[in-house]
Amino acid sequence: MKHSWKKMTVVAALTLTAGFGLAACDGDDAKSDDDKTGSESEGSEGGVELTADNFADRIGEAQLDAGGSQFELTVNTAGQEFTATGAQTPSEDPEEVEIEMSASAVGMDMEMLVVDGSMYMKMGEMTGGKYVQTSLDDPQYGATVEQLDLGTQLKTFEEALVEFEATGESEEIDGVDAAEYVLTLDSEKVMEDLGQDLSSLEGSGVELPETMEYTLFVGDDDLPRRMVANVDLGAGSSEMTMDFFDWGTGADVEAPSADEITTENPFAGVL
Repeated sequence: MKHSWKKMTVVAALTLTAGFGLAACDGDDAKSDDDKTGSESEGSEGGVELTADNFADRIGEAQLDAGGSQFELTVNTAGQEFTATGAQTPSEDPEEVEIEMSASAVGMDMEMLVVDGSMYMKMGEMTGGKYVQTSLDDPQYGATVEQLDLGTQLKTFEEALVEFEATGESEEIDGVDAAEYVLTLDSEKVMEDLGQDLSSLEGSGVELPETMEYTLFVGDDDLPRRMVANVDLGAGSSEMTMDFFDWGTGADVEAPSADEITTENPFAGVL
């Protein structure tokens, strides 16, 4: 089970960074590098497709204007399926980012809340039916408050972006004609920016690929509608699909009360 948890942790980290990272791009420092490629042609807003130079600006601005969305997430890895539904509300202030998520993985139902700079996780019997609270700057969980900050997330994507392609194809998703874009990211740079200790993967059967490819579907309003990835982790591939819908609804999260929180660490000896 320990190895399964490690694999699920890596995939969840990569998935949430990409999914919520795209939701957190503001693009103030956007720029192109010689080793990044992109295309520009007739397409979405203003008759111009997203490019490596402008996708962060435009997606970030659109999501902030929309005020959040609902989402559905499915990850299949190491013979295990992780499914989740929830809502997210992005913000330029990491203390104001809100996420609520219900998930099921490895035979366990889970709940996660992010509010006021803290993350709360309820994992059934593993947490005694209560929430475990952690500050988002706790490195043990591979995420920091800064990683929810728009500028920092954008920096992660810029530093990890190897190639950006507008395929010219589109797909109708939830009644929206969404253009297809393929982003190739440097896996090691993504994990390093997440604060993940790569040496912890030794002996787990997890082999991080050199690059990861994400396919993103974006509407004419510059809002993402779906993200798809297939990541080879050495001991079998991991497939992920994340859908975003009902833009403008977002999350409205209240922190659990003190009697709903446990101080015991459910991850001791597991990860």
